[in-house]
Amino acid sequence: MRGALTFALVATWVALVAVLVRKQSDGPRDASPLPVAAIEQRDEWFGVYHDGQKVGHAHRITARTPDGYAFYEDSVVALAMLGTPQTLRTALAATTSAEYALRSFRFTLVSPATVFSAAGASDDHTLTVRYGPAGQPADLRLPLTEPIYLPSTLRPRVLAGDRKPGTRYTVPVFSPLALRNQPMTIVVDGVETVAGPRGPVETVRLLEEQEGITARAWIDPDGGVVREEAALGFTLAREDEQHALADAPHAPVDLAMISRVPVEGSLDDARERTRLELRVRGGAATRIPDDRRQHLHGDLLSIAR
Repeated sequence: MRGALTFALVATWVALVAVLVRKQSDGPRDASPLPVAAIEQRDEWFGVYHDGQKVGHAHRITARTPDGYAFYEDSVVALAMLGTPQTLRTALAATTSAEYALRSFRFTLVSPATVFSAAGASDDHTLTVRYGPAGQPADLRLPLTEPIYLPSTLRPRVLAGDRKPGTRYTVPVFSPLALRNQPMTIVVDGVETVAGPRGPVETVRLLEEQEGITARAWIDPDGGVVREEAALGFTLAREDEQHALADAPHAPVDLAMISRVPVEGSLDDARERTRLELRVRGGAATRIPDDRRQHLHGDLLSIAR
């Protein structure tokens, strides 16, 4: 059980870092170039919800520094893994240049199952990272052909450009798991008035698409996030500090149950097996990761312990 919890939490870290460092390029020819725009200083609080039930809160700060910007984000989310309650705490601190290029970051994830951290620095030519569970650090050096960026810098830049519905911006997203860039497309989806902490807010709705998964964000005229909808039914809603910290969850969402893939049949000797082969089907079947642990050949997935 402890191993399963650790794996799930580390997978959560991978997903978080995958949206932390976004590598900017000119994008494909059918996409508009991403405009340059200043970022406003802000201090934002959010309630975190799953299917309408509050499961935690998040806090984000954007501040100017003499050399650029500083970004801080922390969150507390109540989850469960196979029925075992877990309180997941994350903290991120990062600095950028005046042109928004990443200079340094430190990320920490704490839960009853594990403590996981990652810290890195970039000079636009090399990204150096030390990461891993407590007591088991690993080092990583990645050559860069151009600067890498935080997602916090992308949405205000989208709003500074053409807000006509259908306008698309495509940028590669750096994946620390696959060690490669994967394209992400941001689409201006329209204008919508949504509920904010002080009443209705007119927002620009953005669609963010990557690897077949679509997230939505509602951005106010100043570039602040009013609402976000992510995968697996999770939502962030901007609130004042008092409401964000109130109403602690009583029944945390079970991460394993909401993300599981249905399997037909059963294995009587599952714990004795060192290999498993599955026939896969469905819309996401072709997007199953192929790595050192598992291989996809057509519709046959082979997994090695």
